[in-house]
Amino acid sequence: MSNSLNRFDRLYMTPFLILCEGKDAQLFIIEYLNSTPLMDDPRFSNDILVLDFGGINQLTNFLIGLRNMDGYENVKSILIIRDAEKDADSAIKSIKSSLYNSSLPIPDTCNIWQKENDISICYTLFPTCSSEMRNGTLEDLCIAIIFDNYLKEKEQDIDGFISSFIDKYEVKYPRIHKNRIHLYFSSTNEYVGMKIGEAAKVGAYDWASPLLNSLKHAIESGFEQ
Repeated sequence: MSNSLNRFDRLYMTPFLILCEGKDAQLFIIEYLNSTPLMDDPRFSNDILVLDFGGINQLTNFLIGLRNMDGYENVKSILIIRDAEKDADSAIKSIKSSLYNSSLPIPDTCNIWQKENDISICYTLFPTCSSEMRNGTLEDLCIAIIFDNYLKEKEQDIDGFISSFIDKYEVKYPRIHKNRIHLYFSSTNEYVGMKIGEAAKVGAYDWASPLLNSLKHAIESGFEQ
């Protein structure tokens, strides 16, 4: 789905929205909501609409545009999800600024719902999606899920391969989180050449992973029917 509001201005607005940074995050969350561990819980129903708000600098305009859309009055709760990147505190400040400029409630920190004027707002950051923030990205969460409790030797081999390239060829990897996840994908027959969201569609991640418990709780607590 496009992150340009005028491309879906006739979209039916559901009571519960999740706004994600980028297409991969959007597809990841959609597949998670439709996964087997959540399918019997009404809080993860079709009443949740997952939208891509674009890049981190586009959130303010997206929220302002959202508030001006037909049907916005039907919205009860909005969960915003983005990467912590290299500075989780800076990411939070950026989200708070967007909420302030959009005249929306501003929670003090991650995973807390703030309600004002019949609208509830929460935000959370990849990779932890919890109140215990850590610098990083969706890629870091994905590879942690993949290697959690198994495939540890493969994780060590991937990191060793990257380290050997850094040492031998003096290569710099400014986005090493992407190198790690895509090196893993390339080592498989199932996911080679895929993006994170594409891999989510074909079962790359364990949706029952405890690493997703904090995200699940944030959705449960804010998206009551």
